[in-house]
Order: sequence, then C-alpha cells, then structure tokens
Amino acid sequence: MVVAPSSRPRSTCFFSPKSYVMVAVFLPISVLTVVCAQDIVQIVFGRGAFGAESVQACALALQGYGLMFSVYAVREVFSRYLYAYQDSRRPMINSSISIICNIVLSIALCKPLGVIGVTVATSVSVAVCAVLNTLSAHRQHKELSLRPLMKYLPFLVAGAALCCGVTVVGCRLLSGCGSLARFGIVCLAGFAVYLIPTAPVLLPYVRTLVKADPEKKE
Repeated sequence: MVVAPSSRPRSTCFFSPKSYVMVAVFLPISVLTVVCAQDIVQIVFGRGAFGAESVQACALALQGYGLMFSVYAVREVFSRYLYAYQDSRRPMINSSISIICNIVLSIALCKPLGVIGVTVATSVSVAVCAVLNTLSAHRQHKELSLRPLMKYLPFLVAGAALCCGVTVVGCRLLSGCGSLARFGIVCLAGFAVYLIPTAPVLLPYVRTLVKADPEKKE
C-alpha cells in the first residue's frame, strides 16, 4: 500500500490509534502465553514421543517469545507506515540493527539462561526494532508517536496485572483439570478482568480506527 499525498494527513491520524489498540490487544496475549506456556505446549505437542522434558523445554522457549507480542505489533505497524511512504531504507537499517542485537544477546544469554535466553534475546531485538521504527516514523511526521499512549499506560499495566494474577491463581486452583480445560477457563477469566480497567480507554480508539480507516474510505 502506498499513501497518496491527499490521504497523508488522514493516514497519520489512523496509524497512531492503530498502534495503541495493537499494544492493548496483544498485552494480555503475552501475559497468558508466558503464564500458560506449559499448558499451550502440552495441548499442541504433548503426545507420543514428546514427553514431559520436551514439553518443559518448549514451554521455556515459548515464554521467551511470549514477551514480544505487543512490541512486535508496534514494529509491524510502523514498518508498514514507512513502506507506505515509500521509505524502505529505514526499515532495512532498523532490522539490521535488531539482527545484530539479537546475535549479540543470544550469545551472551545462551550459556547462563539456556534456551529461554535465546528467545528473550529475540524479544529484546524485536523491541529495539519497534523503537527504531517508531522514531523513524516520528521523523517523517512529528505528530506520529507512542507518547500519547503513556497516559493510558497505568490502565494497561493494571489490566495486565489483573490478568496475570487471575491466570496464576486459576492455574493453581485448576491444577487437577486437563490442560485444555484449564487453559480455556483461565483465558476467559484473564481477558475478562483485563477489560475491566482497559475497556473504557480502548473503546474511543477503536471507534477512531473504524472512522479513520483510509482503505475503507478510498
């Protein structure tokens, strides 16, 4: 997608709210993935020769990857913003920097932390690329940034804390249940409590996205 000059002001107003909503949507997914990693792996792979040790190792890797979901969404949103303005140089440079960061951190963290060190390194490198893409987009349009998200950060943190607490307690209370049933119940409960503090601040941005979507209006 290339943004026409006449659509550029509208597209700028569209991308910032989109990034806020993406962060808010993927935050509870990250929490649930990290807390319920073992159940997720057990549900998907836990059969046949894939025994308890394999589940444990794979769950550790998944926990490291689970940390990056929100920042991955930000990286992709602002990367597409730069491509839409026919700027492929900055995303390439930012990706190259994040790859170097990933290699260095993977080497540094692999020995002390094992497999989770490698996956945490990947999550950190994605976060670095997300920050760089955001800064690159901000250079093109000063009004485009994640700074307005900061005033809603306490609501997101409160929702994530509630989600994490309910998920941890739920997993303990339902320890006698099967992995699929336990995961389904704690997911529903976790998302429900996450929405208590976050829904009032997210709904206006969702309405903004629906009204400002440039693809629907073209």
